[in-house]
Amino acid sequence: MGDLVAAVDAAAHAAMAYRGQGLRGLGFGCSARAEALAERCGARTPTLGQASGRLPLTDREREIVMLIGAGLSNRDVAARLTISVRTVERHIYNAMAKTGTGGREDLAALLPRRQPVRESFSAGRPRYVDG
Repeated sequence: MGDLVAAVDAAAHAAMAYRGQGLRGLGFGCSARAEALAERCGARTPTLGQASGRLPLTDREREIVMLIGAGLSNRDVAARLTISVRTVERHIYNAMAKTGTGGREDLAALLPRRQPVRESFSAGRPRYVDG
């Protein structure tokens, strides 16, 4: 457990250092890593509190990032949300610009992973839960 707490603190320190240098993407990535480790071991450190922060995404951008993190393609996201593929691409572009990330994978890594729940229901689409 002590090693995990040290890892939480190290990732939080790295997040603050990257943000201080204007490297938002790396800062958000380290912050997400610190949060994931903290959740795993149940630890909260003062540095984690300083490094943590809500991502600067709109609700729709967050929703799309969660769906691409679950493995959906732009076309699948568009069909699920009943919007155009071009609109999905624009939301992804905007989210990447706000977070300083360079790709879909980097962007999706900033939010908790979600696993599809294998249930059938009226819409015929999988429901997602935090995993």
